[in-house]
Amino acid sequence: MMIWIELLRLLKMFRERYPWLPTRVIKGAYRDAVRRAKSFRERVKKGKVCKDKPEVRRVTITYSDSQDWRLEDGVIKLRTHRGWVELHYRNHKQLLQISLQWLEVS
Repeated sequence: MMIWIELLRLLKMFRERYPWLPTRVIKGAYRDAVRRAKSFRERVKKGKVCKDKPEVRRVTITYSDSQDWRLEDGVIKLRTHRGWVELHYRNHKQLLQISLQWLEVS
């Protein structure tokens, strides 16, 4: 229960510190933190963790709404507070699977 209270406190702090960030980005980060915390707690219960808190090795950005990102000509375009940002990527099997699933839905 304590970890959820801490996450709610962090959510409020981020909203106050970064009011220009869209709410969907803050909520995406919050959802990611909740997933990581839940996974960590499950691993602790199974005895697979020797640490007292989770270690974040990779940063993730969650764009769950399709209006906030586009996939065009080998470039991922993300909507930010400064407009559209282009991310060039290498073809990757997992990215291809995600984009094909997205095309099937739309």
